[in-house]
Amino acid sequence: MKPALCWNSTWADILLSSLVRCGIRDFFLSPGARSAPLIKALAKLPSVSVTPHYDERGASFAALGAARATNRPSVCITTSGSAVANLLPAATEAFHSQTPVIFLTADRPPELRGKGANQTILQPGIFGSFSVWQADLPCPDPNLAADLPSWIEDAVLAASGAKNFRKGPAHINAPFREPLLPFSSPAPSPQTPPLPLLSLPPLPPAQIPPSCLSACLSAKRGILLAGELPPSSQKKRNSIFALAELLGWPLFADPLSGLKCAGTNGIDHADFLLKRKDAPRPDFVLHIGGKITSKRIGLFCRNAIGDCYLQVKEQPGRLDPFDQNPVSVLACIEEFCHLASTLVREEKRQTKQNWLASWLRANRAARALVEQKISTTSSLSSLHLCRFLPSIPASSAASPPPSLFLGNSSAIRDFDAFAHLSSQQKSCPTIFGQRGTSGIDGNVAHIAGIAGTGIPLFAWLGDLAALHDSASFPLLRKKPVKLLVLNNQGGGIFDFLPMDIPAETKAAWITTPHDFSFSALCSQFGIPYANPRSPKELEMLLNAPFSKPTVLEICEPRNEKLQRIQEMDAALQALPSEQLWENSDTLPSPEKP
Repeated sequence: MKPALCWNSTWADILLSSLVRCGIRDFFLSPGARSAPLIKALAKLPSVSVTPHYDERGASFAALGAARATNRPSVCITTSGSAVANLLPAATEAFHSQTPVIFLTADRPPELRGKGANQTILQPGIFGSFSVWQADLPCPDPNLAADLPSWIEDAVLAASGAKNFRKGPAHINAPFREPLLPFSSPAPSPQTPPLPLLSLPPLPPAQIPPSCLSACLSAKRGILLAGELPPSSQKKRNSIFALAELLGWPLFADPLSGLKCAGTNGIDHADFLLKRKDAPRPDFVLHIGGKITSKRIGLFCRNAIGDCYLQVKEQPGRLDPFDQNPVSVLACIEEFCHLASTLVREEKRQTKQNWLASWLRANRAARALVEQKISTTSSLSSLHLCRFLPSIPASSAASPPPSLFLGNSSAIRDFDAFAHLSSQQKSCPTIFGQRGTSGIDGNVAHIAGIAGTGIPLFAWLGDLAALHDSASFPLLRKKPVKLLVLNNQGGGIFDFLPMDIPAETKAAWITTPHDFSFSALCSQFGIPYANPRSPKELEMLLNAPFSKPTVLEICEPRNEKLQRIQEMDAALQALPSEQLWENSDTLPSPEKP
């Protein structure tokens, strides 16, 4: 008797090889029996990077990190059941950050759904509105094998943004019947046509609506607001700097734009400055890129509405959290900046020099306050991270410059308010974050996914974010990562949020205090650990070569940080208004109803 043909194995071979022929190189997987045909097929493929991890949530965030770093889709493979449910947090982040991740989930066959069968849930559609494409494949069938490559191509094109310019997660659900991988003959691979080289359509040509152009050219007090930019766009920052200088406008740059700490027009302490209520408001906002971190800056710009608020983005989707009804343009940012610069030159627009001079003067005053507090603070604090991290050079001329990952909650907010370059540095590093849904889950895995592409990476997380993803610490091994964990024994950000709640309840149930250290955790997973106690020791560790991954735990009691910020706030409020905005005789009223 001839052995039975195994179509599961052949089907999986076609599926995985089709992904590779579409340009996929980075795969992340968690163990499971139902996904065995996929894993066996993956093991046959040359020239791919495979990262196994026992935690599906961690694997999915690592896949997201790799996709963000490479700007091409990565694939996360899981078995069936609750394993798939663990992918939802990463799917929401990938959807809202428009990051191309393909979730390839093995499944029980459809005839077992809804019957109480073991490890069987309704997987098709599980990501709901948080996917740009989804398909529930048929079980392996020799009559449909020739169609499988085109289905995979559709998934890759959709995740890459070829359907509607919106990148994001795609879901391929692949059911397999038993026996999964019997010891039998593999079925012959059907003849499938080669996949065409995938090419994405170009973005629409840059344009400026006439009404916006008129408002822009007549504006006396414009602001160029740089929102989040993908790493590939951060490298083209010079076109944005040049436009800001040509317009003569201050540049308010979000940390995730990669422009915050550079450029002659940069107001790197804007979030801190706007704690004052007398800051003069703009009459036009040119918003380049995605969302911004600072709610304070967003509220400050809200009086610019309609034609006086122009957004230029490379990714589609509505961005209007403050109900300003902005004019939105989908275009290559670099192309738009060149077009806008040409039009401004042709109009021979006269800039309002005292508007920019006033903001630069105020920024210098804010920087002096921050510098004074840093210089008089001998114990380590978040302020020292804001000082050191933007200015760390590459370890050698031959190595790529290190990038920076900013965790959510306090890390990115502190960097936004207080970070600036030293006088010796010329540009800020490429900066990554996880601001699609701004969660603290999966941050360690996300960091490992970025560094796994070969990018040397500094990463700053709070203690709760690091604890939340402690199962992903093994992913850091052999990665060029220096993970800085600022341990303030709980959720320090809640000290700065107004909450009408009893102090005892807030302390016990919201700030979630703890007395954990990360030393034993690092020892458990074989990751080098250090606990610097002085600014000099921290700076030395940061500047050491990336020879191995390292966790640096910086302890800063919450009450000390709260006191430092309160003291700087008081010093800022005490500055006379004319000392900040001295040359702004025709600036608008600081408040608008």
